[in-house]
Amino acid sequence: MFLTLRPHRLRQGAILLLALALGASSFWILTTELLRPGIHRLPTNRDAAALAAGVRMRSALAAGVGGVRGDLRSESAFTYAILLYPDTISGGDQPAIGAQTQSVVDRSLAYAPFSPDLWLLASALATRFNWARPNAALALKMSYYTGPNELSLVPLRLRVATNSNVLGDDENQQFVRRDVRMILTRWPDLKDALIGAYRAALPDARAFIESSASQVDSDFIKTMRAAKGF
Repeated sequence: MFLTLRPHRLRQGAILLLALALGASSFWILTTELLRPGIHRLPTNRDAAALAAGVRMRSALAAGVGGVRGDLRSESAFTYAILLYPDTISGGDQPAIGAQTQSVVDRSLAYAPFSPDLWLLASALATRFNWARPNAALALKMSYYTGPNELSLVPLRLRVATNSNVLGDDENQQFVRRDVRMILTRWPDLKDALIGAYRAALPDARAFIESSASQVDSDFIKTMRAAKGF
């Protein structure tokens, strides 16, 4: 009798454990989805970045509950995009805020190394706060590697590349030159973004943009210079 019932009870126990595991997993997923504020992409303008900053605590809580979920870690890091705008923090607060932000970004990259948005944010913030890790040039390359055709990231990529020393890297030069070429041949809606990056660029980066544009559409250089006021 005992031998007959034992397999049946083992099956019941296994089914019960499976049900408990599924229930716990469902509760975990539901909780994180209720907590997350829905910042699915990197904010690339000031208004969107300000809205994301307003839900930083909620996003951090969702990431903490989510644990190993890279999407939630990335969303938590995106709430720091407001720091890309220099007037958002005072000079005295910059070291502490920079260190806190670096910790969040490092942790997020460990869980979401596949996110081009996150790598771009890391590059921009590394430039902003002079981080040695992640390295700004390497982070920008990783953003291109993981999402070369993410059009929503092109304007910020150009800004980051032309306002830092990342163009000292040969691969980054190739990536930015490709963006310029694609804008002038296939992405005309981003011409204004190219002009904006040119206007704000450092002198060497401005010359690099002119050189890249001359290989495709030399007349566009006149348009950029006119916008700059040269």
